[in-house]
Amino acid sequence: MKGFDRKDHSDLFLKICTEHSAVIPDESFTKLADEKERLRTVASLQQREQALATEVAEFRTTSAQTVEVQNRNVELIEEVKKRETAEDELRRFTRRLLASRDTEQRRVARELHENAAQLLAALAMSLSVLHEEKDALSPRGADAVLRSTSLTQNVRREVRKLSHVLHPPTLDEMGLAAALRWYVEQFAESSGIKAALDVPKTVGRLPRNLEIAAFRIVEESLKNACAIREVQASRFA
Repeated sequence: MKGFDRKDHSDLFLKICTEHSAVIPDESFTKLADEKERLRTVASLQQREQALATEVAEFRTTSAQTVEVQNRNVELIEEVKKRETAEDELRRFTRRLLASRDTEQRRVARELHENAAQLLAALAMSLSVLHEEKDALSPRGADAVLRSTSLTQNVRREVRKLSHVLHPPTLDEMGLAAALRWYVEQFAESSGIKAALDVPKTVGRLPRNLEIAAFRIVEESLKNACAIREVQASRFA
């Protein structure tokens, strides 16, 4: 090697040897044993790819359906809340309506008792005086006094009954059970419909609004029974 000096170029020589001493490996490739094996591998990979694509599509569909169901659930929850709010408002309105109705019926019943009933009582007393003097009257006049007295007594009973139906004093004085027994007896007597009431003896006094509501329920039920009987009678008349 001309121009090479072992002493002067030893360091450079060692550097070159070090840089080129490593063997660079060839690129490694997966080689299939034969063409059939390669085709089977390709087909398997394609099937896996297709299956994966199907799973991805199903996942996307399921995700979309899940979101739709969640949105629908939110809508249903809101609808339930609105319905519950409406039902609460309806219950409050019903309570106010029943309370207002009871107050008005109390007022009318009190006026019937204090005004109409008192006037009829005064009329009955006047007629009783005339009845005592019937011998001094003509036969026609005496008969008119008798009929007027009877009519006055009937009107007094009807006014008293109406006053009690509007607001039975028994409901305030003795409670629900006694008021219902009285009403059922009066209903059976006036309508001719057989009605029986079974109230456990253990039932005591209830809150006023509950007693009023229960009494009105029974009252409306019996009125409906009477109306149904009249409709059926008219059909077969």
